[in-house]
Amino acid sequence: MSSQPTVRRVITAQRPSGESVFAIDEEVEAVVHPTSGMSYWPVWGADEVTQLPADGAPAYERTFFPATPAGYRVHQIEFPAKGGEHPPAQGTWPAYGLDATAMAQPDSTGMHWTNTVDVVVILSGEIGLVQDDGSEVVLRQGDVLVQNGANHAWRPRAEPCRVCFVNLGAERSS
Repeated sequence: MSSQPTVRRVITAQRPSGESVFAIDEEVEAVVHPTSGMSYWPVWGADEVTQLPADGAPAYERTFFPATPAGYRVHQIEFPAKGGEHPPAQGTWPAYGLDATAMAQPDSTGMHWTNTVDVVVILSGEIGLVQDDGSEVVLRQGDVLVQNGANHAWRPRAEPCRVCFVNLGAERSS
Protein backbone atom coordinates (compact mmCIF):
# COMPACT_ATOMS: atom_id res chain seq x y z
CA MET A 1 0.00 0.00 0.00
CA SER A 2 1.31 3.43 -0.95
CA SER A 3 2.19 5.96 1.75
CA GLN A 4 1.52 8.75 -0.76
CA PRO A 5 -1.88 9.73 -2.18
CA THR A 6 -2.76 8.45 -5.63
CA VAL A 7 -3.68 10.45 -8.73
CA ARG A 8 -6.72 9.42 -10.74
CA ARG A 9 -5.95 9.00 -14.44
CA VAL A 10 -8.90 9.11 -16.83
CA ILE A 11 -8.12 8.49 -20.51
CA THR A 12 -10.68 8.65 -23.31
CA ALA A 13 -10.59 6.77 -26.61
CA GLN A 14 -12.67 5.97 -29.66
CA ARG A 15 -13.86 2.58 -30.78
CA PRO A 16 -13.52 1.65 -34.47
CA SER A 17 -17.24 2.45 -34.79
CA GLY A 18 -16.46 6.07 -33.81
CA GLU A 19 -18.10 5.84 -30.38
CA SER A 20 -16.16 7.67 -27.67
CA VAL A 21 -15.46 5.75 -24.45
CA PHE A 22 -13.45 5.92 -21.23
CA ALA A 23 -10.55 3.57 -21.97
CA ILE A 24 -8.76 4.00 -18.65
CA ASP A 25 -10.02 5.13 -15.26
CA GLU A 26 -7.56 4.15 -12.57
CA GLU A 27 -5.51 5.29 -9.60
CA VAL A 28 -1.79 5.90 -10.26
CA GLU A 29 0.60 5.18 -7.39
CA ALA A 30 3.38 7.65 -6.59
CA VAL A 31 7.05 6.92 -7.17
CA VAL A 32 9.18 8.64 -4.51
CA HIS A 33 12.79 9.58 -5.25
CA PRO A 34 15.14 8.01 -2.68
CA THR A 35 17.22 11.13 -1.94
CA SER A 36 15.20 14.21 -2.91
CA GLY A 37 11.87 12.94 -1.59
CA MET A 38 10.11 14.20 -4.74
CA SER A 39 6.96 12.26 -5.56
CA TYR A 40 6.08 11.49 -9.21
CA TRP A 41 2.78 10.34 -10.70
CA PRO A 42 2.96 9.45 -14.43
CA VAL A 43 -0.26 10.27 -16.27
CA TRP A 44 0.24 9.99 -20.04
CA GLY A 45 2.64 10.47 -22.91
CA ALA A 46 3.84 9.62 -26.39
CA ASP A 47 7.09 9.68 -28.33
CA GLU A 48 5.60 10.02 -31.81
CA VAL A 49 2.93 12.21 -33.37
CA THR A 50 -0.35 10.92 -31.96
CA GLN A 51 -2.73 9.45 -34.51
CA LEU A 52 -6.41 10.07 -33.85
CA PRO A 53 -8.75 8.54 -33.10
CA ALA A 54 -6.71 6.80 -30.42
CA ASP A 55 -7.79 3.57 -28.76
CA GLY A 56 -6.51 4.65 -25.33
CA ALA A 57 -3.81 1.98 -25.10
CA PRO A 58 -0.62 3.30 -23.47
CA ALA A 59 2.17 3.11 -26.05
CA TYR A 60 5.13 4.90 -24.49
CA GLU A 61 8.02 4.07 -22.23
CA ARG A 62 7.65 5.48 -18.70
CA THR A 63 10.29 8.20 -18.78
CA PHE A 64 10.36 11.62 -17.18
CA PHE A 65 10.70 13.45 -20.52
CA PRO A 66 9.76 12.37 -24.06
CA ALA A 67 12.34 10.44 -26.06
CA THR A 68 11.83 12.47 -29.26
CA PRO A 69 10.99 16.06 -30.25
CA ALA A 70 7.55 14.80 -31.38
CA GLY A 71 6.81 13.38 -27.93
CA TYR A 72 5.21 14.65 -24.75
CA ARG A 73 4.73 13.63 -21.12
CA VAL A 74 2.05 14.55 -18.59
CA HIS A 75 2.72 13.97 -14.90
CA GLN A 76 2.37 15.41 -11.43
CA ILE A 77 5.30 16.09 -9.10
CA GLU A 78 5.27 17.02 -5.45
CA PHE A 79 8.33 18.85 -4.15
CA PRO A 80 8.69 18.26 -0.40
CA ALA A 81 8.89 21.24 1.96
CA LYS A 82 12.33 22.81 2.38
CA GLY A 83 13.95 21.20 5.40
CA GLY A 84 10.91 19.00 5.96
CA GLU A 85 10.76 15.26 6.24
CA HIS A 86 10.77 13.34 3.00
CA PRO A 87 8.42 10.46 2.37
CA PRO A 88 10.19 7.08 2.22
CA ALA A 89 11.52 5.92 -1.16
CA GLN A 90 8.89 4.06 -3.18
CA GLY A 91 8.97 2.44 -6.61
CA THR A 92 11.52 3.01 -9.36
CA TRP A 93 12.26 6.61 -10.41
CA PRO A 94 11.94 6.87 -14.20
CA ALA A 95 14.81 7.44 -16.61
CA TYR A 96 15.03 10.94 -18.08
CA GLY A 97 14.02 9.80 -21.59
CA LEU A 98 15.95 12.31 -23.66
CA ASP A 99 19.32 11.28 -25.04
CA ALA A 100 22.32 12.17 -22.89
CA THR A 101 23.18 15.29 -24.91
CA ALA A 102 19.70 16.74 -24.53
CA MET A 103 19.76 17.47 -20.81
CA ALA A 104 22.40 19.21 -18.81
CA GLN A 105 22.81 17.20 -15.61
CA PRO A 106 21.93 19.33 -12.61
CA ASP A 107 24.98 21.00 -11.05
CA SER A 108 25.46 21.42 -7.30
CA THR A 109 22.84 24.18 -7.31
CA GLY A 110 20.29 22.09 -9.22
CA MET A 111 20.52 24.20 -12.40
CA HIS A 112 19.53 22.15 -15.46
CA TRP A 113 17.79 22.38 -18.82
CA THR A 114 15.93 20.04 -21.16
CA ASN A 115 14.96 20.03 -24.82
CA THR A 116 11.32 20.56 -23.91
CA VAL A 117 8.74 23.29 -23.61
CA ASP A 118 7.22 22.72 -20.18
CA VAL A 119 3.73 23.93 -19.32
CA VAL A 120 3.63 23.94 -15.52
CA VAL A 121 0.51 24.48 -13.38
CA ILE A 122 0.92 24.96 -9.63
CA LEU A 123 -1.83 22.88 -7.99
CA SER A 124 -0.98 23.60 -4.33
CA GLY A 125 1.76 25.20 -2.25
CA GLU A 126 4.47 27.42 -3.64
CA ILE A 127 7.95 26.99 -5.10
CA GLY A 128 10.76 29.26 -6.28
CA LEU A 129 12.10 29.11 -9.82
CA VAL A 130 15.63 30.48 -10.41
CA GLN A 131 17.09 31.47 -13.80
CA ASP A 132 20.76 31.81 -14.89
CA ASP A 133 20.89 35.52 -14.09
CA GLY A 134 20.01 34.77 -10.44
CA SER A 135 16.50 36.17 -10.68
CA GLU A 136 13.81 34.17 -8.91
CA VAL A 137 10.03 34.13 -8.98
CA VAL A 138 7.80 32.41 -6.46
CA LEU A 139 5.06 30.39 -8.14
CA ARG A 140 1.83 29.84 -6.16
CA GLN A 141 -1.36 27.83 -6.50
CA GLY A 142 -3.09 28.67 -9.77
CA ASP A 143 0.03 30.12 -11.45
CA VAL A 144 0.98 28.81 -14.90
CA LEU A 145 4.59 28.78 -16.12
CA VAL A 146 5.89 28.12 -19.63
CA GLN A 147 9.54 27.05 -19.34
CA ASN A 148 11.13 27.28 -22.82
CA GLY A 149 14.15 25.01 -22.44
CA ALA A 150 16.01 27.61 -20.34
CA ASN A 151 18.50 26.69 -17.62
CA HIS A 152 16.67 26.76 -14.26
CA ALA A 153 16.46 25.33 -10.74
CA TRP A 154 13.56 24.67 -8.40
CA ARG A 155 13.65 26.04 -4.83
CA PRO A 156 11.21 24.41 -2.39
CA ARG A 157 9.52 26.57 0.25
CA ALA A 158 8.10 25.97 3.74
CA GLU A 159 5.29 23.70 2.53
CA PRO A 160 5.12 20.94 -0.11
CA CYS A 161 4.29 22.06 -3.65
CA ARG A 162 2.19 19.91 -6.03
CA VAL A 163 2.75 20.68 -9.71
CA CYS A 164 1.29 19.36 -12.98
CA PHE A 165 3.80 19.24 -15.85
CA VAL A 166 3.12 18.89 -19.57
CA ASN A 167 6.57 18.39 -21.18
CA LEU A 168 6.50 18.91 -24.97
CA GLY A 169 9.53 17.63 -26.89
CA ALA A 170 11.45 20.32 -28.79
CA GLU A 171 14.64 20.75 -30.82
CA ARG A 172 17.36 23.08 -29.60
CA SER A 173 18.77 25.27 -32.38
CA SER A 174 22.26 25.51 -30.88
